[in-house]
Amino acid sequence: METIWTLIIIFIVIAIVWGIKIAKKAEGRDTEIGAIDDCPMGKYIAGLPNADDSATDVDCAITKNHFVFFSEINKELGKIPRNSINQIIIDDKTKIAQRLTVTRMLTFGIFSLAAPKKKTYSEFCLVIDWQDKRGIRQNTIFEFTGDEANKNANRAANCLQKYIAVAQTSDNVKTCPYCAETIKKEAKVCRFCNHDLETDINP
Repeated sequence: METIWTLIIIFIVIAIVWGIKIAKKAEGRDTEIGAIDDCPMGKYIAGLPNADDSATDVDCAITKNHFVFFSEINKELGKIPRNSINQIIIDDKTKIAQRLTVTRMLTFGIFSLAAPKKKTYSEFCLVIDWQDKRGIRQNTIFEFTGDEANKNANRAANCLQKYIAVAQTSDNVKTCPYCAETIKKEAKVCRFCNHDLETDINP
């Protein structure tokens, strides 16, 4: 019995030391990149072009121009320019699936097209809808689970919402000839209807 308690205590001490080490590393990281704020983002699912895998306990460091996402071991997953964001969506995971195209669902591999399983806990997703340098629309998805899933997802969204920079004037926007939505002048693909504006024949 004493051996079991000794192992438990050792495990707790190691966990505390590891947590302190990660926290100090994150603090140094934020100072290095000039972060002005940060917020927890739950589990990263997909949608950052340079990120290879999903990651749990993701943290978002907010800088002057970007949202920079880091894994639980402080590995940078990717960044999103603050002035490229169209909207932030929060909803139940099954409802988020209905918002995305089948192509995107298959690409992300996160929403099964088979019969849904009975859920045993809440699953909410936060989707950052943004446009990359090529003018291509991206959906970066984070997942929150547990009894506080909805609350935590909304807390993260509110944090990000404060720092979204929208800078559009008549000089840097145009109207999509297919859906009549306002898009950036340099866009090569419409972020609303996904038409290729360079190769498609105008309607």
